[in-house]
Amino acid sequence: LEGYYRLKDGYAKPTRYLGAEVLEWKFPDSADRTHWALSSNQYVKEAIKTVEATLAKDNLRLPGRCSTPLPTGYRPELDTSPLLQDDAVNYYQSQISILRWAIELGRIDIYVDVARLSHYLVNP
Repeated sequence: LEGYYRLKDGYAKPTRYLGAEVLEWKFPDSADRTHWALSSNQYVKEAIKTVEATLAKDNLRLPGRCSTPLPTGYRPELDTSPLLQDDAVNYYQSQISILRWAIELGRIDIYVDVARLSHYLVNP
């Protein structure tokens, strides 16, 4: 790179990109080539810490181990609870954004549930 661009203080291998860990990967059949991978592990851990801190302010906490983001058989279109206030709407929208980025980083297991919840971004 230094042959084509002027770099400040040299350069280093990337370790993070938009919250994701950047990892070097070598496949056994091509050990001479370096491949790059993104991991969502650290991003998801930090997102959970943020949610836990927010919930703690209201003396709430996340449930224990869950197998899916939504309860089995949950139908948000049938939910009759009151609409959220503006500050809660902003929080809901930010959480959906965080979940969408986690999907982009490889957490495709939550895609369907997040897509279902995304339908309600305007009036959650």
